[in-house]
Amino acid sequence: MNDQDKEHMRILFAGFIACGMIMKYEDVDPRTIWGMADALIDAKDKQEPEIGIAAVKPKRRYSSKKED
Repeated sequence: MNDQDKEHMRILFAGFIACGMIMKYEDVDPRTIWGMADALIDAKDKQEPEIGIAAVKPKRRYSSKKED
């Protein structure tokens, strides 16, 4: 993940946090919102890297037999 992706994720997190805080509280401090967004980014960075999903075998397709 590059710096631009992290900045976009930070903005997205801040938007979600702002929506939640505006719905719950009357006065909202923007520094708190950005601090929480930064904390989420830091927590994501400390998370173990994902290895990936297991390979999925495609289902076998059966052709329908025509009855004459």
